[in-house]
Amino acid sequence: MDRYLDRWEKILRDNDIDGIRFIVENDDDTSRDMRNLSPLSALLSDDERHRVIVEFGTKLKAAPER
Repeated sequence: MDRYLDRWEKILRDNDIDGIRFIVENDDDTSRDMRNLSPLSALLSDDERHRVIVEFGTKLKAAPER
């Protein structure tokens, strides 16, 4: 669990949108574990997390491709 939290910390510190995108879009064991152990799960309710995910997805679609 610590390695996932360390990874989340690095992703957030580095503003790593591609890293977040990878975790959100992939269905491998690590991505699923990362989503389940997201630090946001302790800070937001299920409804709030869902709204953040929807809003993030909308912004990703609107962002120009790199």
